[in-house]
Amino acid sequence: MLFLLAAGSLLIQAPIPDSLTLAQALSQARTARGQVMTATARVAAARAGFRQAGTIPNPNGNYEYTEDTPRQHLTFDQSFDWLLTRGPSRDAANASITGALADSAQLEADLAAEVRRAFYALVAARQLHALVVAQAATADTLAGMAEHRFKSGDISRFEADAALLEAQRVRLNLSGRARSRR
Repeated sequence: MLFLLAAGSLLIQAPIPDSLTLAQALSQARTARGQVMTATARVAAARAGFRQAGTIPNPNGNYEYTEDTPRQHLTFDQSFDWLLTRGPSRDAANASITGALADSAQLEADLAAEVRRAFYALVAARQLHALVVAQAATADTLAGMAEHRFKSGDISRFEADAALLEAQRVRLNLSGRARSRR
């Protein structure tokens, strides 16, 4: 979350000629975040565990040479315990695959929600900045009109000063927003 907010604040500060779309932001987040790669690795490890649970153990071979007859002994030993445990082991491994896939899907959904929140917060911040800039331009225009009306005798000095103070307040608001973005 902190990474996305930092990236969002950098996007607000620097004017970008070509803006980033939501689809591009989601794509970049999926490829750049290590959590997604970790979830993919967990799914792969669970699938490998499933293959391992289904393997039949190799028999043990033993060769002995003695001085007594018969001199050579070749024995093979195969355990059949795997016949009893293979099915439950595969079921458990299959459950771990299902769990890893569910964790991966949840992580993907959380990442997409986080990117969307950051993306729309950035869009809202840009719109708010544009509105404040427009408000400053309007306040300046109104202050100029008020000064012109004061000189022509249509309004009092108090009303002209009130318009000028409002324009200065809006400019301070705009400069405060510019400083907070740094």
